[in-house]
Amino acid sequence: MACNFSQTSVTPSTTPVNVTVTLSTVLYMAAGAQNITVSGVGGGATVTSTIGLTVTATTETFTLTAKNATYPVNPGGSASVSITVTGSTGFLVGSPATTVVPITYTCTDPAPQSLCTGPAGATNTTAVSFTISTTAPTAELRRPFDRGSGIFLAALLPGLLGILFTFGPRKPGSRLRGMRMLGLIVALGFSTLWLGSCGGSSSNGGGGNGGTTPGSYTVTINATTGGASPVTSSTTVTLSVQ
Repeated sequence: MACNFSQTSVTPSTTPVNVTVTLSTVLYMAAGAQNITVSGVGGGATVTSTIGLTVTATTETFTLTAKNATYPVNPGGSASVSITVTGSTGFLVGSPATTVVPITYTCTDPAPQSLCTGPAGATNTTAVSFTISTTAPTAELRRPFDRGSGIFLAALLPGLLGILFTFGPRKPGSRLRGMRMLGLIVALGFSTLWLGSCGGSSSNGGGGNGGTTPGSYTVTINATTGGASPVTSSTTVTLSVQ
């Protein structure tokens, strides 16, 4: 709240001097009684007076209206929601009409992996738009030597080692044949461990991005003038993800 005086100083006189005080309230301040103290200083003395001010709540209202009730969209696509602002007498001014005070908008979108964006900051325009952007599903891309390749190599290793031991240079003596058999058993053991590790790692792997799930979602658009006693409005639209 601000106070403005018709004159800030007066010359002492036997005739009373009238000074007008203009009180300016802030937009949508809290309703109720306010006591305003006015002080005058002169001749080494200070004189004060109290002005009673009663602030009443505004009766102005405004309404948000969406162009369409339902907005169909495929996952990965976007929908543009047009909103028109209408208001009571005194809330809209000028031609083309604008709101008498700026309005701030927010949007609540419950659809998974979907984002609703609107005007940045407050605006006085009576036509605003929101964009609802959904996400398309994506498949998991496997790199070379992922689980499938690991299983293939783990299964291939014993066969290759078996061929190597079978067709390797033959020399008489049971000791050499025993060492070959022992080597094959060790290779089979490592191959089994490799298969187990490949299978275990696949359980922790991702399955890609499912994107925005098909279905119907209620998107809420809110608007407010702000202040201690704000004027608010809201509207809803249906986002139909095919």
